[in-house]
Amino acid sequence: MTTSSSWFMGLIPERRTLVLIDEPDDKTILKTLIEQISSSRIKTWKIAIAIRSYND
Repeated sequence: MTTSSSWFMGLIPERRTLVLIDEPDDKTILKTLIEQISSSRIKTWKIAIAIRSYND
């Protein structure tokens, strides 16, 4: 996701979609994701982000 902004080109924006992000390495990945899905065409998408506490 950080090397290319076309990671979601294979997905159909109008379809219901669940995007899973497992322990993102840094906050730029989340920023990129928010920028990419802020389009009004992607209202049916849901995003689940799994994070781990720094204490673990």
